[in-house]
Amino acid sequence: MGLFSKNYRIQKNKDFKQLRFKGKKISNRYLYAYYLENDFTNTRVAISISRRVGNAVFRNKVKRIIRELFRNSKYKKTSNDILLIIDPSVKKLPYNLLKLELLNQFKNVFSLLISCDTSKNN
Repeated sequence: MGLFSKNYRIQKNKDFKQLRFKGKKISNRYLYAYYLENDFTNTRVAISISRRVGNAVFRNKVKRIIRELFRNSKYKKTSNDILLIIDPSVKKLPYNLLKLELLNQFKNVFSLLISCDTSKNN
């Protein structure tokens, strides 16, 4: 199993559409997240990042940071689909600040998802 194996990725177009139209949305300064419960035993993630964000090197760097944050997350053991959309305003940040901001936003998104899960179970 790779670092970000296919089990943890959303790959089908119908899953993307279902997330966009039926999922709930959480938005932060640099990150928008759509989430929806899935029928799998683990969380699946998709990352959408526009060309307006920057060149390919920068976009791939942002995706690597997010994948690493997800890989180290304890939240991946729950069963949700999450679509993360990166806002173009991240291109203004220097790399160190970018990593810190994405980490903070990522934690906010996942803490909201965890609180939604716990309130739903109670």
